[in-house]
Amino acid sequence: MKGIAKLVNEYLKKKLDLTIYNDVFADDKAGATDIICRYDPSEAAERRFIDGTRRVEEQLSFYCRSPNATQARDTLEDIIKTLDNHHIVRLDDRLLCQCEAVTLPQFVDMSDSGKTTYTCTVKVIYRE
Repeated sequence: MKGIAKLVNEYLKKKLDLTIYNDVFADDKAGATDIICRYDPSEAAERRFIDGTRRVEEQLSFYCRSPNATQARDTLEDIIKTLDNHHIVRLDDRLLCQCEAVTLPQFVDMSDSGKTTYTCTVKVIYRE
């Protein structure tokens, strides 16, 4: 289903007051901490039911890039704490998403400009 990342990102914005971009980092501003969300390429893990609905599992990876490595890691830890074993409900179509942490924040790299990037992964399970 399209829009799962948007739904999760809006939830995080309400809970943690974070701006999360999709797929690519925003302009590289000195001193800025940026967060992005990407769908992980994964198998279409789903189970179809006799009533026509299906159970879907998708993985989202969050990346945080910051000149302060501790802040990058801590921001992702906050995302994991907020999402792990939580449910997100979209009332207009009664969509219920269950979130599970797949990985804890992990170091990715340090750029030439001195920014450190960390990543973590969350699994989102829902029925449509």
